[in-house]
Amino acid sequence: MKEPAKVSPRGSSLQLTRRFRAPRERVFRAFTEVERLRHWWGPTGYTLPTAEVDLRPGGGYRFEMVAGSGSVQAAPGTLLRLSGTFREIRPFDRLAYTFVWGQGDWAGIETLVTIEFREIGGETEITLTHAALPDDASAAAHRRGWDSALDRLDDTLTGR
Repeated sequence: MKEPAKVSPRGSSLQLTRRFRAPRERVFRAFTEVERLRHWWGPTGYTLPTAEVDLRPGGGYRFEMVAGSGSVQAAPGTLLRLSGTFREIRPFDRLAYTFVWGQGDWAGIETLVTIEFREIGGETEITLTHAALPDDASAAAHRRGWDSALDRLDDTLTGR
């Protein structure tokens, strides 16, 4: 039987807003479709060899990221596991899911990611909130990871 996830007692959070030169549907799909996720998920230098997504409320996802030679966060070959459960799916508008690391200092701590998608003049603005992080150091580390991953998403969406 799987042990229930620990919930962070402190509740630090971060919020990022980004604009992408792509339609909202395309940006939403980049967050929800395995073949699109493989192109950008994770900070610079990471690959995503394992990605499973059951896109429905109560459905889950499971990712395994591997650090490459270009990673500044971990030694090449380091495997990082991440999983969670979808809490809310409003296609092209909003996505909310739990976020649980499988190793390290934050292993087993359930946090919550919420992404809102807004179309603005043919572009898409997202607001990403990552809540219930254990402490400010964790929020800062996750902010660096999200910033790098969203840079990769922007490159993917614009064909760079």
